[in-house]
Amino acid sequence: MADRTGFIAGGPTLEQTQSNYLQHLLERNAQSAFGQRHGFDALEGPTAYRDLPFMRYDEVAGFDSVDYWSNPTNYTKDRVSAWFLTSGSSSTPKRIPVTSSLVREKAGAFSLFWDAIYADHPKLKTGKFIANFGDSGHSARDANNILEVSETTFWNQRMQGFQASDRWPIPRQITAIADPALRYFAAARLALQGELHGMMGLNPSTLLKFCEVLAANSDRLSDGLRSGRWGIPELDDSELPDKLTGRLNANAEAADRLATAASRSGKLQLPDVWPTLELIISWQSALVGPYLNLLREHSGGIHYRDYITQSSECIMAIPMVDNDCGGLLAYQTHYYEFIPEAQTEAPHPA
Repeated sequence: MADRTGFIAGGPTLEQTQSNYLQHLLERNAQSAFGQRHGFDALEGPTAYRDLPFMRYDEVAGFDSVDYWSNPTNYTKDRVSAWFLTSGSSSTPKRIPVTSSLVREKAGAFSLFWDAIYADHPKLKTGKFIANFGDSGHSARDANNILEVSETTFWNQRMQGFQASDRWPIPRQITAIADPALRYFAAARLALQGELHGMMGLNPSTLLKFCEVLAANSDRLSDGLRSGRWGIPELDDSELPDKLTGRLNANAEAADRLATAASRSGKLQLPDVWPTLELIISWQSALVGPYLNLLREHSGGIHYRDYITQSSECIMAIPMVDNDCGGLLAYQTHYYEFIPEAQTEAPHPA
């Protein structure tokens, strides 16, 4: 049986698992243009692989021709289903090819992440959850008709089909509301009309904005809960998808609870609005510390769980406990190389 690190008694070590995974990658992509150029079919193990030239993203993108990166068959034998459009938070925005294996590997890491959450918070396994409602869901198609989309939107679109409406009160059709302020209001209105056990926003600033919308619009939200409508003309008089407006219900008890919570002195407290709420999932790093500290002023004794440490290219760490930052290396889903921090800009780092 595997423990929370993923290790199985008597099974392969971390080093063996990583070596096996690397060999799998090399063999699977040996016949791509990039694999043939670097002799993937003749490489055996991490030592031989480390003898390859160290290449950065821009060098790979410009390999052979300016069109190299836009043609996925040059470097992978997997089917490419989409491009992740990165936000450019740490460098120039990039287009990351989304292969079938990347989807499978990331899904495996997400499964470990949620299994650990359900083990610590059993009610969330069958309870109600809201997640990533701040994303507008914008997507486009490239010249080859391949989807171009943010990673958040990609996973939201994929997972919505598997999410029962009685557990996920905010449907993906909320992205039809282009105005961010109205979208947050609509998310709050739908979430308020029933129990809530967990909420997730990758950036705590999203959840902080959600709390501010609750506090600033408590009267109109309460009116909407009593009438069974949205509660503001901008939504009540607009043409929204039936799958969105069809979720609206009246709930006088929830309206009273929100009004009471808003009338108390100090910051509006989420446990006063949703007594069953027990977990908030968001980034916990120092980078978002200012937003996280402001969010905690609204969350009372609710537990926090860090979100998976990842980039569009890969999963890096899977959080396994509450109220901590970071997690365990996702060594079963990607192959990792590490270089000394002092050599980050070196042309040939160790």
